[in-house]
Amino acid sequence: MSDEEFAQFLEMTVAEMNAKQQRLQDVYRLSTWANWQLDPDTFKLRFENEQGQNMVDADTIFMGSYSTNASTWKWAWGNFDLPPEERAKSETIRQLSNLTGYGIFEDGQPFEADEYTAFELTAMALHQLKADGFFRVPNRDPRTSFFLALMRVRRHHTNQWASL
Repeated sequence: MSDEEFAQFLEMTVAEMNAKQQRLQDVYRLSTWANWQLDPDTFKLRFENEQGQNMVDADTIFMGSYSTNASTWKWAWGNFDLPPEERAKSETIRQLSNLTGYGIFEDGQPFEADEYTAFELTAMALHQLKADGFFRVPNRDPRTSFFLALMRVRRHHTNQWASL
């Protein structure tokens, strides 16, 4: 992929990500729910109302983490703090190296990135994963956050599920 083709690909994936995020907001109102919970066993993300009722669920794939302190990005598949099955889910992102010709998609070590770059990497990863959108989850250390791809987003309506 030439530099010009990469720039077009990046522009397309960022626009695609923005449209997906808008759709998630329009359909599921993710930013309006009182709480969210990430199940540590299943890694399902749940959004709850003020009464603690589950309103929206999503399967997730960890894409990567961004450190504001170090200004670095680390791909989830290279993060050995995650369970092996969670790392394996993100392996598909590595194929972006073959598509784009850029080695940053194969580097398992943290690499320099600003916050804008973290969102660009997220956009390309979302495209590769064919995800519905993403959710940024703060780590215990507030200077680091995880970027999760949202897969199979579902809304709960009187024991009925509506899917995206």
